[in-house]
Amino acid sequence: MMGTIKELFDYMYYRVYKFYYKWDKEDGITAAIALSGFQSLSVWLIFLLILEIISMKMEIVGYSKAISWS
Repeated sequence: MMGTIKELFDYMYYRVYKFYYKWDKEDGITAAIALSGFQSLSVWLIFLLILEIISMKMEIVGYSKAISWS
């Protein structure tokens, strides 16, 4: 199992680079652009997930006296 986010993105770069190798050969610019897109998407998805969790908690707290922020 992957240990860190850096290892995950390194593995993603390796797989994308292997896929685009026939077009780029040694350059790897297409792989770098694709990986940049994947990383940006990943950051946005994590951000949206956090916002969704916060909004769900606020909805639950609004209807229940038993649930608190602590």
